[in-house]
Amino acid sequence: MKHSIPANWWQVEAGYFRAMRIPLRRGIGLVGNEQSDMLRDYPNAKEAPVVIDEVLARRLFGDEDPIGRVLNVGSMRVVGVVGAVKKSDLAPSADDDGALYYPSVETSSDFTIVVRSSLPSARAAARLRDVVRGFDAQVPVSNVARLSDIVAHSAIARRGAAWLLGALAALALVLALLGIYAVLSYTMRQRTKEIGMRIALGAVPADVARMVARTGVALAGLGVVLGAIVYLATSRSLSSLVYGVNARDPLTLGATMGLLALASALASLPVAFRASRLNPVEAMRD
Repeated sequence: MKHSIPANWWQVEAGYFRAMRIPLRRGIGLVGNEQSDMLRDYPNAKEAPVVIDEVLARRLFGDEDPIGRVLNVGSMRVVGVVGAVKKSDLAPSADDDGALYYPSVETSSDFTIVVRSSLPSARAAARLRDVVRGFDAQVPVSNVARLSDIVAHSAIARRGAAWLLGALAALALVLALLGIYAVLSYTMRQRTKEIGMRIALGAVPADVARMVARTGVALAGLGVVLGAIVYLATSRSLSSLVYGVNARDPLTLGATMGLLALASALASLPVAFRASRLNPVEAMRD
């Protein structure tokens, strides 16, 4: 079959979507009696039934209903639209061209069988080999693996990079908090006489603590804003490390900024507490 439509082409059996739990969005899919004549006559039928995913449907037809539309290549009629799934890689750029599924009519010496079973992996694999051997004892069965293991294996490199970045981010957070603490301590040391005069003139410890805390929050706020700007400028390069989460997701970005601000405020508390306990007489003498 000529693959001139830029998409991922997949030759599948009728039960593939059910086994893989790929949701049917529109139409009927490659199942049911509605297509029995079309599937039986294919590839001699005038138009072959095909199913496309949401990505390809949006790219080819926009907001129009693709059901019943005929693709010029190979005289194929769209009978269903299914959800988009990752098949080769979890990277956001993978499978961006969409997918086209057509009936399994071509013979092949190499194919994949998808089995959904409640049995343990070892027993399910043994049962699968017995079933295949019942059809043809000469057909080898190899590379039997759980889908979860395949997904985990494909994510090893990204998971390692994500853990490394996470460790570096945690180290950077600790250094930043130590830096805020050190800067505030130095600043309050320089303002010891001022703080002593404020207390001597009637400032209560809570006022002094709030003054110190405001300084720390201002420093932290400036750092968070600058960090957010840098992150937004470099988020595209980090998007390949995450799956199912938009690198510029407002909720994620807001939660991160809030966490950093809270941690920075906590780093200011020891200095604020120490400043509020300052003895004005000793401060003036110092």
